Amino acid sequence: MRKIYCFSLLMLLSMTLCGIVAVAQSVTVDNIEYLIRNDGTAAISKGKSATGNVVIPAEVEYDGKKYSVVEVGRWAFDSNTAITSVELPVSVNDIGTQAFYGCTGLVSITGGAETFENVGDYALTNTPWLANFPAEDGLKYWKGWIIDVSQSNVFDELHIKEGTVGLMGNSGYLRGKTIYLPKSFGYFNNNDIKVEKFVVDKENPTFFSDDFGAVYKKNDETNFYSDSETKWVFITGQILYKAPDKSTAETFVVAEGTVCLDQSACYQGRFDRIIVPEGCEYVLHSNFRDLSRCKYIELPSTLKYIDMFDPCGDSQMEIVLKAKEVPDTDNNPFRECTHITLYVPKESLDKYLADSRYNGKFKEIKAIPDDAPLKGDING
Repeated sequence: MRKIYCFSLLMLLSMTLCGIVAVAQSVTVDNIEYLIRNDGTAAISKGKSATGNVVIPAEVEYDGKKYSVVEVGRWAFDSNTAITSVELPVSVNDIGTQAFYGCTGLVSITGGAETFENVGDYALTNTPWLANFPAEDGLKYWKGWIIDVSQSNVFDELHIKEGTVGLMGNSGYLRGKTIYLPKSFGYFNNNDIKVEKFVVDKENPTFFSDDFGAVYKKNDETNFYSDSETKWVFITGQILYKAPDKSTAETFVVAEGTVCLDQSACYQGRFDRIIVPEGCEYVLHSNFRDLSRCKYIELPSTLKYIDMFDPCGDSQMEIVLKAKEVPDTDNNPFRECTHITLYVPKESLDKYLADSRYNGKFKEIKAIPDDAPLKGDING
């Protein structure tokens, strides 16, 4: 095999007056570039010059050392219309985002690990190989992943096959009443499944479901970028991942112990009321967006951060925010919230009114009344 060795600049770190330059090593074999990693593995980083029948080696050699090929990286063969087949070694267990997207001549993919750890968004989209792949009950399963959804009708019940690791992002929407996720299932984009209820196998190590049919991550990590702190904030713990957006229940009560509502967790929900319990600290991007009929949201005193815009909902929506310290938010918060009355603790009303991120963004900001029942109260 013809080999070309090269170095590519990864980043420049200005840690001292002289500076420190960090480089990523790569090696090119048969017009395919492999990124060399410190852990003894390699990933395909560029394959857009490859043609015809592509055979990926189990190992590549760099500087006298062999590296096991384990991944087809992001965008590696994106829109390469010249390749017709790809043969993967058994060591490959990861296909990155858009790795083979738009490879319109690709009719065959063989080899690879029995089950992949990851199949990224759009990884196989717009290839004849995927178009001709056989479906089971409207789903195309490959290497432990659902790689395409071709259902023509909404389902009443759908049991995802045991052994399935996840749903490839942007492979189509699963729509129906009740979906059952097996214990092996650990990944899906939370906008790709639109159902009335999730039921998660109790032995699933990643997810659990509650009586409302919502899905939570048991003990996971998510993150967001804080505009005010100008840094990434990392959150660990029980996280609401997806509330069922087709649920017919009037009220949704988030499970106790939840520290965060992940991005888009309540997006397009049909609940009249949403109650977030004490202990929750973060409500991330797009959570309360497009709530078609919501009248009332209750947020806890423990809330530290909220990102909210365009909630739609009832024309007289009320939000009760119990936090005495004004929660952090982004630099352009609460867009399209002028139909909402925000209730805050009486002793903190002046703080909220003095905060330009809050004041002027709502219909009114008022003190939580001592005795007047609100729409979310048990008696109101």
